Amino acid sequence: MVDNPLHVAAYGDDPDVRLVAHRRLVGGAIGVMDALDVLALRSRGRVVGVAGMVPAGRCRPTARQRLRLLPVLARLGPRAGRRVAGWLGEWSRHDLREPHVHVGPVAVHPDLQGRGLGTRLMAAVCAELDSSGLPGYLETDKAANVPFYEGCGFEVVGSASVIGVENWFMRRPSAAPVQTA
Repeated sequence: MVDNPLHVAAYGDDPDVRLVAHRRLVGGAIGVMDALDVLALRSRGRVVGVAGMVPAGRCRPTARQRLRLLPVLARLGPRAGRRVAGWLGEWSRHDLREPHVHVGPVAVHPDLQGRGLGTRLMAAVCAELDSSGLPGYLETDKAANVPFYEGCGFEVVGSASVIGVENWFMRRPSAAPVQTA
């Protein structure tokens, strides 16, 4: 994820800086939101893939949670903090208004991509969506991810430029058919 276009736009060109900044953001957001369920794939004792899911009604921060996120954004520095705030605000404007399970982040270690691990993760996510009876929703800033998620039953429901990067917003109805790789 460190090379995602949105992360480059928010945190800058240095991959080490991006990694540290995004860890700070995700760690801080998890602490504030306290609503992320994570599926993890492990190989030889290390995590090689993750898929997060936020239960219905919990993906948009409350006013109190937004206030608690301010120090997290401040620790990113003024430029990155402003850019991440813009990114999160734009994503929030596109969030589904109907009850849904928010999917993300989804990531597989770069050295292991293309081996079906993402498909395995998303099959588990889709099974959870189907058992919940709720649609799933996600955002992606990589055009190459759109067909992958479409193969999991998601459909593009919108797109927008987010801090200068094209993003796609995708919805999957509960019990949508999933293609196998």
